[in-house]
Amino acid sequence: MPSYSILLMRTDATDRRPWRMNIGRVTFWLLVVTACSLPVLGFFVSVGWIAPNWLRFNMNSMKEAVAEAEATLQPLQQQNAQLAERKAALEQQVATMRSQLAEAETKATMAETARTEAATRLGQLEAEVVNLKQAVAKYEAMLKPKSAGQRELVQCNDLTAAVKAGKVNYSTSFSRARRDAKLPDKLTVQVRVAQGDNAMLLEQAKQNANVVNHTLEIAKSPKVQGSIALNANQTGGMRMLDLKVMDGSNQVGYCWKSF
Repeated sequence: MPSYSILLMRTDATDRRPWRMNIGRVTFWLLVVTACSLPVLGFFVSVGWIAPNWLRFNMNSMKEAVAEAEATLQPLQQQNAQLAERKAALEQQVATMRSQLAEAETKATMAETARTEAATRLGQLEAEVVNLKQAVAKYEAMLKPKSAGQRELVQCNDLTAAVKAGKVNYSTSFSRARRDAKLPDKLTVQVRVAQGDNAMLLEQAKQNANVVNHTLEIAKSPKVQGSIALNANQTGGMRMLDLKVMDGSNQVGYCWKSF
């Protein structure tokens, strides 16, 4: 006779006959023991066989991965050492090039400063030379005897010169050099502009410069003004405005201005 019976009944069909299952005593306790022993048995099987085998498999995989990483790491370490050496060499080269560049810039600055100072000083010296030559010319004119026909009868006042649009605009007024000087009714004022980098070139430029003539009648108007074009082939250097007052072929007045 069965020791245990299990009835299964549907709650929505109470009018039906329930399903009945009979279990013997031995079978029941065998199922209970089996249900209780399966977890314990599974635990011991996992700990004693599955886990060690799985751990051994993972250990072998990790050893292979470590070997591959070491094999890959060695060339990378060598490459890193080479890159470090190259970086140190490049840093040394950069430092050397910076030092050389700074030295070159310093020399270039010094050379440019010296060139500018030399050019400025040269211009000053050229101006001094021109001034001295003009002063010598005036003294020579004063010391020449009157019979030579070089009498200074008129002198310039407020001589101005300015460059604008490739032309030199000039203006000056004349007066008697001496109160007792007797002036002709008409005089001729010859105006020219010389341009050059030194005194010699200025003298040569005066010989080939364009000349503008003005008629001077001091009794009517002592002022002379006008403009004269600069030579296109002469650029840079110093310019000098040159005015000569002529009575026929005799020079009776002279003045100049550098600008």
